[in-house]
Amino acid sequence: PALNGEGDDERRGRATQLLAEVLRHAPRDVPLNAAQAAHVQAFLIARLDDYPSVQAALGGLEALVLAHAPALAANPDPNPVVALVEALSERLHLPSLARAIRQRGYGVFAAMLDPRAGALAPLAGAAQKKFGLGLCAAVEGEKDPRCLLLAMRTARAYLDALRGGGGGGGGGG
Repeated sequence: PALNGEGDDERRGRATQLLAEVLRHAPRDVPLNAAQAAHVQAFLIARLDDYPSVQAALGGLEALVLAHAPALAANPDPNPVVALVEALSERLHLPSLARAIRQRGYGVFAAMLDPRAGALAPLAGAAQKKFGLGLCAAVEGEKDPRCLLLAMRTARAYLDALRGGGGGGGGGG
């Protein structure tokens, strides 16, 4: 009830934050399996529709990608990279949100190109165009220098990955 109950916005936001922190700090020697990773990803993407949970859900998605990429990659249908890019660029309109939330969203894009998420590279290769267009849509109109730095680093990693330069962890998003 705390994660999807009606009426208590603060409680839902804190419960989602707790899940994000568990994903971020859970021991790496206790990995999620493919079904668990897909379920957590679907849940966190669904939380993006609940404004009080958005920032925590983005933090959870970033942690999921960085810590559990092999489990996400083990379940390629639907493609987890495509699902994340669609969630960030179509479902959640990042340019209209607060700076801290936008920064978290760019962090999820960056995580997909991080070397620790290398297991997603083959799936990301199939979604190169969608990743690039999604990142451009998310950054459109951005003026905050902190967000721009992260977004431009992510764009650079994306271009490096497209060229096969390895600067972004492979695959090209």
